[in-house]
Amino acid sequence: LYSMYLLNNHDLDIEGIPKDFFQTIHSTAKGIGIKKIAIIGGLVRDLIISKMNQEKINKVFDIDLIIEGSSSKLAKAIQENLGKERVNIIKNNLNYNTVEITLDGVKIDIASARQEKYISPGENPIIIESDFESDISRRDFNINTIAIDLSSNQIIDLYDGIKSISI
Repeated sequence: LYSMYLLNNHDLDIEGIPKDFFQTIHSTAKGIGIKKIAIIGGLVRDLIISKMNQEKINKVFDIDLIIEGSSSKLAKAIQENLGKERVNIIKNNLNYNTVEITLDGVKIDIASARQEKYISPGENPIIIESDFESDISRRDFNINTIAIDLSSNQIIDLYDGIKSISI
């Protein structure tokens, strides 16, 4: 666990994203029994780079979330909690346990933590529900494994992705 960068709520103040955005998602997840939810991917990379350079992020194109639990249930709970005028469920991919939504116009991909088992090359994988650590171990680049736990705002970096960014 790499916690050199413990983010505060101010670090998650991003232009175009409502102030209570991440807290609302976290509390909704907690309310339906999801114990682990984290931001992962490009936004985390951009937040780290902006913090290193003492800059602000200007624009977010999408947000990737990883959860231990059902992405479909979380998407529906967010929509029920905030209303259909704010939350639109775009795509629910039951095969991969992923859901794409928009919340206040911001695209969010919610993925249930998973492992992928390939029976033969070129075939689609068999998806197995897993935990957060197993999910990030299958990702392509160590930069893509860096996450921000929404419970603590702590950066999780099990594969030295921050070191790769700072090189």
